[in-house]
Amino acid sequence: MISSRGFTAPQIEPPASDVIDWRRHIHAHPELSYKEHATSDFVVEKLTSFGLSPERPTETSVTVLIQGRRPGSTVALRADLDALPLQEETGGSFASTVNGVMHACGHDAHTAMLLGTARVRSGLTDSFDGAVTLIFQHAEETPPGGAKELVGQGVLEGVDAIFGVHMANQATCTISVRKGVTSTVAGGFFATIKGQGSHASMPQNCADPVLVAAQIGYDAAV
Repeated sequence: MISSRGFTAPQIEPPASDVIDWRRHIHAHPELSYKEHATSDFVVEKLTSFGLSPERPTETSVTVLIQGRRPGSTVALRADLDALPLQEETGGSFASTVNGVMHACGHDAHTAMLLGTARVRSGLTDSFDGAVTLIFQHAEETPPGGAKELVGQGVLEGVDAIFGVHMANQATCTISVRKGVTSTVAGGFFATIKGQGSHASMPQNCADPVLVAAQIGYDAAV
């Protein structure tokens, strides 16, 4: 038996083969940010087949609440749906069928794993207190993207903690968590480099903005 803070359930055989099949299906049919129509439809279809009632906070995202036996804390688990504008050349049996689009960042696996979680957890509603919210986020690859939209739609209201579902280079059947808050952000900035011209006979009086920019780029890379 597994027992921890209100959760008691028998050992469960994970739907590994189904998760692999779902991942390969999603991998073969990638969609870019804000265009995850077939992917989100696939997620809704699977969640519904588990007896759950998924919702669509936005056109191409999906959420579902799995309520436990009694009131308690709410934990959110989040995966992402979108692929990248890359051409797949792996030659794999389930390679992308969409020209110029590929799941090269693992979102296909993230989504499949969260679907597997939904399937298992949907059968354990009488074994835990509180609730679990599953979030299938759209447009993760396009900042500020789907996360900002979902927060604006209130999907995190009442959520006590949230965990992102990701893959890692670890042994099979292991799970890693990091204590405290973990977050990353993709962004950038613009810098204006002002140079100073000079006559070719007096290069020492010149501040060449091209050389300065090249040095900044080199230092940043090193």
